[in-house]
Amino acid sequence: MNVTIVVGTFGSKQWNSMGKTTANKLANTFGDVPVVHKHADSLVAARNGAISEAGSEWICIVDADDDLPPNYFKHMNKFADSFDLLAPDIRWVYVDRKRKPRVTHMGNVDILNQNPCCIGTVFRKSVWEKVGGFKDLPVLEDWEFFRRCYKNGARLKCVSGAEYIYNLSNSGRNSDAKKRQIIAGKIRKDYYGY
Repeated sequence: MNVTIVVGTFGSKQWNSMGKTTANKLANTFGDVPVVHKHADSLVAARNGAISEAGSEWICIVDADDDLPPNYFKHMNKFADSFDLLAPDIRWVYVDRKRKPRVTHMGNVDILNQNPCCIGTVFRKSVWEKVGGFKDLPVLEDWEFFRRCYKNGARLKCVSGAEYIYNLSNSGRNSDAKKRQIIAGKIRKDYYGY
């Protein structure tokens, strides 16, 4: 699979440092896969900027506090010829370690109404170019992007067995449930046009 891993960070020096560490770790895990880390003033600028630098057919974004297992692309590659968006299962790891990790299989989720595509969804760079990249949203920018790709003809496959390792904490930009609910409603309305 001709893929580049992208780690985009914004804000504090701590996130920049964490992004560099994650990029180095992923480069060691996936020795033949290029890894691009970009730090910018906003998450959308970091991600879109790093993707624009990638010279591969496929892109996989990894957040600076998340991870990929060594067999990730082996699972994804099985479906690369027939699809444009390859969505993994999600392994939820709780940073406080008070709860056991759990895996969510995303195969039965309707992308128009819910998000089956975490940020680790592997996608064709040509699809990203077609839809104009990520938009600057406070949360759920991944769902909005993948939903827009799907709406513009991208073929989606939920790939069981490929697990994106999502580290959950009680703080951060994704922890505000009310904000997530408001943005989700706006994303749904944008699709249906009312």
